[in-house]
Amino acid sequence: MAYTGSQAQTGLGTIFAVNTGTSTTPVWTPVGEIRSSSQTGLAARFVDVTNFESPGYSEFLPTVVDPGMWKLTVNRVSQDLGQSTLLTAFKNRTISSFQITLIAETGQTSGDVITFSAYVESYDIDLAAEKETTMNISLKVTGAITLVEGA
Repeated sequence: MAYTGSQAQTGLGTIFAVNTGTSTTPVWTPVGEIRSSSQTGLAARFVDVTNFESPGYSEFLPTVVDPGMWKLTVNRVSQDLGQSTLLTAFKNRTISSFQITLIAETGQTSGDVITFSAYVESYDIDLAAEKETTMNISLKVTGAITLVEGA
């Protein structure tokens, strides 16, 4: 197929939601005014299995996958249910379920959906006289991250 231009997409229109229902009847509540989000630290762990018979180089064996973190930068909105749900989860040290719905790409009628469970690891507020109040929230993923491609 001939190149017809970039297929890159923007994050604009992405919905990052937290489950405010139950595990059997989820209610996906958007976290309001997310400015940016990034997944970091997704990595395989390895053990060193180097032995006397190794060929002069270290040998490694993959074990488990560390699912990493999601980091959010958010405009603070005091009455936002999604934001307050994250603060409550942080205070109570509870696992929450998350769903990220990306905008539909060219040729899709629905966007890709990413789901995972995580603890709110940190919930930091940044106050300054000359700019908006923002929060930096870190979510420590526990278990698998699932990606379902849109239709």
